[in-house]
Amino acid sequence: MCDTEEVVREQVIELSPDIVLFQELPGLVPYIETHNMIRANPQSHSGHLAILISQRLSEFEVTITPLEGFGLSVTFMEVGLTVAKIHLAPGKGNTELRLSQLAAVIDSSPTERIAIIGDTNTRASEITKIKDSGLGVPDLPALRGIASETDFI
Repeated sequence: MCDTEEVVREQVIELSPDIVLFQELPGLVPYIETHNMIRANPQSHSGHLAILISQRLSEFEVTITPLEGFGLSVTFMEVGLTVAKIHLAPGKGNTELRLSQLAAVIDSSPTERIAIIGDTNTRASEITKIKDSGLGVPDLPALRGIASETDFI
């Protein structure tokens, strides 16, 4: 195990989160004995995505939905919650693709409650479109030192 994997392992064990989300993995998911890997490891445009869940959550019935090329979601039916790990298309010219990828995440969820977490590659100018679609978007602090036409979140 390389040093980075060991550091991640130690942090997960110390913090004991219920869910751990990874992106841009080279292919292998770090082994952490306190968590189980969701049995899907899809590839995004830049490496693999993975979700680990705690032993406690592993007792729930889960539904896994790979979102080809950009995401992975896991639904915990007993609590009515879907958690989606995403890595949306990069690039200033991919606004419509990113919006369609977000729509695919939402459409694939069997629950109304969904947490979408990850690298959206979303430009600040796209946030209004996302909010207008009815999604809740947290207010983020202003980015400093970045030209507004290239701001992204």
